[in-house]
Parts: sequence; structure tokens; C-alpha cells
Amino acid sequence: MSLFVETIGERSSLTRVQIETLILRMAVSRGEISLKEALTKRKGVAISPGTYYRVLGQAKMNLRRALFGVLVGVQLGLIRKEELERFFSAASRIPAEINGKEADVMQLLDALVERLVML
Repeated sequence: MSLFVETIGERSSLTRVQIETLILRMAVSRGEISLKEALTKRKGVAISPGTYYRVLGQAKMNLRRALFGVLVGVQLGLIRKEELERFFSAASRIPAEINGKEADVMQLLDALVERLVML
């Protein structure tokens, strides 16, 4: 997990284990590793398939809830669509590895999020 993903993950509703599991799931989906390998790669400790799928399900539910939370904010007028588009546009331009500039990027993202939520 990159330092940047770890840093933004701390501000999300996902746990570190859920993020690690999502990263492994993406690697399995791309054919980079097998499911059997994924079960042994999380923090170097082997987990059961049931644990893997349970954590994956929890991560999916947290992502869904986050998206519905944003939708509630838009519907209540607490989040303006234009500001949301600006946020996602800026976020999509951030490279996966920002090497040493995590604090600067997080400061920018924090400012955008603060501006986004109109309370």
C-alpha cells in the first residue's frame, strides 16, 4: 500500500485491513496473483477464504455507504454538485505515488473537502 493511499485511508470509513483486502482483490482480478496467494499476503499472515470474503464484503458496504452519504449531502443541499465535480477532477489527477509530497496533497484535499461540505 502506498503512503498516499494509507494517508487518505486514515480519513476514510475503510479500515486498513479493508484497504489491503481491496488492493489484493484488484490484483486477483487483474490476474497478477491467485486467490490462494492473496490469502497469504495480508500482513504476511494466512487467512481463510471466509475471512477474505467477509472483509471484502465489509469494504464494499463501507464504500456504498460513503457514496450514499454523499448523495444525502447533495440532496440536502449541503454539497454542491459543482464542488463535488471539482473535487473528483482534482483527485483523479493525483498520481498513485507522490513521494514525499503527501502532506501537501493532503492539505489541498482537506481544503477541498472543507469547502465541499457546506455546514
